[in-house]
Amino acid sequence: EMRNTHSPTWLQEFSFMLEQPPIDEYLRLEFIDHSMMGHFRRKGTLGHVDINLTDVINKKRTYESYQLNTYNPLRVELQWRTTD
Repeated sequence: EMRNTHSPTWLQEFSFMLEQPPIDEYLRLEFIDHSMMGHFRRKGTLGHVDINLTDVINKKRTYESYQLNTYNPLRVELQWRTTD
């Protein structure tokens, strides 16, 4: 959780086990701003990106930048690995 910054840094890693390659599928990353205003909680979206997973499978690894707002870009690295 990030507080009071327009330039958050997420150093998060997620792994997903899939039974088959996600051909013609997209991964949506959506970023929500949870701000406190008085006693009420307000939610706002910072934006989202839809990433074509076919590109990740074909390239085995991608590293892309996406602009969610006027602040810093979102940098996403995705890797496709098989257990063979």
